[in-house]
Amino acid sequence: RAVKERSFPLVAIRKVFSDELKRPVDVTLKDLNTKSRRSIVLNLTYVVANSSSPFKVASKSNKPDADHIYPRKLLKSIIAREAPHMSEKEIADEINHIGNYRLIGATENRKRKDTAPDVYFGKMKAGGYDIVRHLLVEPYCSDPSKLISTLDAYRAFRDARSAKMLELVRDRKSTRLNSSH
Repeated sequence: RAVKERSFPLVAIRKVFSDELKRPVDVTLKDLNTKSRRSIVLNLTYVVANSSSPFKVASKSNKPDADHIYPRKLLKSIIAREAPHMSEKEIADEINHIGNYRLIGATENRKRKDTAPDVYFGKMKAGGYDIVRHLLVEPYCSDPSKLISTLDAYRAFRDARSAKMLELVRDRKSTRLNSSH
């Protein structure tokens, strides 16, 4: 006997929400950067990009932390030097942007401290670690020295990475990232 294939009516449900209820159904960058959604966005990005959970930790003391790719202390000094007119809220929004976050084990996060991203990811790459899963975008994956400590370089990286995260979260047919960058 032939079994009738069942599927979830996502298209029909989206249509009801968007057309009849006039509710947004597409994820936007603003949605990704909402503070209360950061953890789920980061986790979802890792799952979609890598086809697996970002962490399978053996110890509760090494639960995943959200790490700033450009460390807070470094960004504060860059902003003070290059954009002293920025308000405290603007500074916090720059530093805590979703494009500047990655998931990392708590133990590794404590070891990293305030190491500049070009140095930190350069050492990781030289050591054979897969930095594509954290940085997500070129040219930074193949050349971490491009993660220099200027506001323009930070913003270019943050915006490129945010766009990639949005693409991954929106794309229902995503495939793994190519880690041969």
